[in-house]
Amino acid sequence: MRQYVTWFLGLEDDSYGDGVHHDRFYTERAIRDCYKAYAAHVLRRRNRYTGLRYRDDPTVMAWELANEPRCRSDRSGATLLAWAAEMSAHVKRLAPRQLVAVGDEGFYGEAGRDDYPYSDYEGTPWRKLVALPHVDYATCHLYPQGWGEHPGGKPGTDPVAWGTRWITDHVADARALGKPVVLEEFGLAIDAGRGVPDVAARDAGYAAWTRAVEEHGGAGSQFWILTSRVDDGSFYPDYDGYRVTWNNDPADPGPSTARLLADHARRTAAASGGALG
Repeated sequence: MRQYVTWFLGLEDDSYGDGVHHDRFYTERAIRDCYKAYAAHVLRRRNRYTGLRYRDDPTVMAWELANEPRCRSDRSGATLLAWAAEMSAHVKRLAPRQLVAVGDEGFYGEAGRDDYPYSDYEGTPWRKLVALPHVDYATCHLYPQGWGEHPGGKPGTDPVAWGTRWITDHVADARALGKPVVLEEFGLAIDAGRGVPDVAARDAGYAAWTRAVEEHGGAGSQFWILTSRVDDGSFYPDYDGYRVTWNNDPADPGPSTARLLADHARRTAAASGGALG
């Protein structure tokens, strides 16, 4: 988004400030038209191996409008909502047989709330985004430690329990709006000061969260981040503390996490009539 603003307006990046420059991405007509043209280019692109255009490929489930869109300069949510309404209609018109999601974090955008992810700080009115007619399913992310929901930031706050409530809130609210919801990113970092002292504690947290998705009727989950070895034979660096390495590597420091998530995937597939080997 900031690259579009640089290209078209030559403004410096303020995405970590008040976002006034950054958020011109959502309102500038030339930028919106460019975004729509690029979306059309991708959707109409023909796969050279299958001969199918991406919009006609049955293996493509969905398109997301953005990764974690925020609009801090307009806490009412009106700016982001208008942009998502325009772009979801555009994508759905070009790819009517594929699903469309916003790709947002699930921030509720409620004025007067002190709890950051429920507040209007980022200008993301989750329920209104979910209710848009061309949005097929809801998304939410879950990083309580990064959002300050942990004992180091808020004494007495358990990030796992907080996250479980976040999941159940979103499943219930999406159901009331008649839409499925996917917990499409989640992560816990091993950090005693932020409520997760070791691998066992992280596994217990992931077990609680995946169980909440299954038992309360979430449409699925996608954890962040599965990694492997890189070209020199070393493990992919754990840049953000969320790395999970697949459990068939004898040097994997935490194979239990990979097994837990794989079991969750199998249960989810079985519940939806599919199967994972």
